[in-house]
Amino acid sequence: MSFGGLHTDHRAIVAVAAIVFFVLTLLMAVLGTQRTGPDLADVGTRQPSEAWHLIHLYDPRAVVPQSVMPAYRWYFVEKAQAGPGDVVVPVPAGWAPRGKVIVAAPDGRVLVRYLLSLKQAKVSP
Repeated sequence: MSFGGLHTDHRAIVAVAAIVFFVLTLLMAVLGTQRTGPDLADVGTRQPSEAWHLIHLYDPRAVVPQSVMPAYRWYFVEKAQAGPGDVVVPVPAGWAPRGKVIVAAPDGRVLVRYLLSLKQAKVSP
């Protein structure tokens, strides 16, 4: 086989193509094939605490120090004082701004209710 005056064996081309394909498959992640967090199918059973989920969404490292999950702070409001009907998040000392209380926004409370509803039974092999 000849490429622009270069003569080569087709087996070498196939070998190089196979190596390139192999390296590319290692580098590319197909959507849905790589997990970066735990399976949430039964998170409501494993972690039934509303307060834990609220803290975890506000700042994951406050409850799981090695967590790589980002904080979802847009589900919360910092207030000087909680009002009637507010759901105050019991954020551990040092994790909330000084002199403020963290209140769960309605969307945050809905998300936590959804997470608590995920109680898929374990399937035995």
